[in-house]
Amino acid sequence: MKPKLITNNPEVITKTKYDGPVIEVKGNYIEVCLKVRDLLHLGYPLLTHPLSGSVKPNETPYKSVLVGNTIGKLDIEGIQVIEETINTIKKLGLACKTLDEKTNEDFKIIDADLISHVLKQF
Repeated sequence: MKPKLITNNPEVITKTKYDGPVIEVKGNYIEVCLKVRDLLHLGYPLLTHPLSGSVKPNETPYKSVLVGNTIGKLDIEGIQVIEETINTIKKLGLACKTLDEKTNEDFKIIDADLISHVLKQF
């Protein structure tokens, strides 16, 4: 089975045409990470790092993360990664909500491009 895609980026949903399970988060970067954390605590493994790419969480409002699609043994390392990511976001703060339209679109494209390369493996 294909992994679960957790994203708050509408560009990822419409442009990648990923045919696996998608969980669309109506919220910001930290809310995506909180949803990922919830899934990890249920036993899904973390497949992509929530701080992947060179864009810091205080620069972009968008993030897409993959977790496995089967529940197994707790992914302790993945849980540590997501907790550290949530702490980093809290330390740095969230991206400014008043991004101009062009910048906002650029961040959507960056996130979609990053995750699309991984999605091709599935």
